[in-house]
Amino acid sequence: MKRDLQINYGILDDMIGQLHMYKHALVKMKDSLDQVSTAIQTNQGKSVEAWDQKINR
Repeated sequence: MKRDLQINYGILDDMIGQLHMYKHALVKMKDSLDQVSTAIQTNQGKSVEAWDQKINR
């Protein structure tokens, strides 16, 4: 049994673009979290420690 496969390259290109945007957003999010973590590590205080504990649950 032979089947014809029709590929819509426009839709595939859109999906690839959205995946690239999603990956870029994840990288930016990780960078932001790294900056927050660095700020927490360099600052001392009860409020920072409480915030760190809340984040690391």
